[in-house]
Amino acid sequence: MSSTIDVRKYFNTDLPAALAANAQAARAIGARYHMVILGPDGGDWTVDLTAKGPSCKPGKSAADCTITLSDANFRFLCANPEVQAMHLYMSGKLKVDGNTGVAMKLGKVLTFVSLPKATSQAPPTPKSAAPPAVPKPAVAPLASALPKPMASGGR
Repeated sequence: MSSTIDVRKYFNTDLPAALAANAQAARAIGARYHMVILGPDGGDWTVDLTAKGPSCKPGKSAADCTITLSDANFRFLCANPEVQAMHLYMSGKLKVDGNTGVAMKLGKVLTFVSLPKATSQAPPTPKSAAPPAVPKPAVAPLASALPKPMASGGR
């Protein structure tokens, strides 16, 4: 399940090992990412997928784009990276600063790490961000709004 992903282990151990095992494919992406993961399990890492790489190191270095999201949303993203990245971006839960074309390759980067398949769930939403429930207006039955049929035999 995606909630079992240790974010720090992912960036400090799992991703570097996966990049080393897929070095040619990683270099083909030709970009550098600064990943900022917010929350208690977060941190920031630079993922270099250029000819100098591939590598994933703690801290910020020169990058083509910065990706920012919460640790909980990162776990959700890992469940299906190529699909969830756009969903999180469109919902404002994944922020991109810099080259958006490079950011669109993020899903490919995350697929290098093999993780157990998780059930696809909606990304976590803070309770304070949820809109209040709006009651539906009462609607009269449609039959009462239709005209009454004419009595038979009259013309």
